Amino acid sequence: TRQKEVETVTIEAPAAAVWARIGNFAALKDWHPAVAESPADKGNDEGSVRQLKLKGGGALTETLESYDAAKMKYSYRAKDGGALPVTNYTSTISVRADGNRAVVEWRGAFY
Repeated sequence: TRQKEVETVTIEAPAAAVWARIGNFAALKDWHPAVAESPADKGNDEGSVRQLKLKGGGALTETLESYDAAKMKYSYRAKDGGALPVTNYTSTISVRADGNRAVVEWRGAFY
């Protein structure tokens, strides 16, 4: 059966500042400790393809399915194979304000 996972973290910073850090589809390398490179061929445009290279070795290709800067949210899909031992992997990452703090939510689903 398809597995679903939701993780949230509250950060003591304004939501807009957190989104500025993680909202760029090509910037995963700037904040994810396992990612060495994360170029995206079309930036934040839907259909953009991101080629991840992991610091411990391995690679993964992801495609941006939706991007909404106003809602501070984007969704992407990983191509089967690559460094993850899963198939049909989709994720959404979002940021929302909670007073002066930011709540970051990652939702993933996969087989």
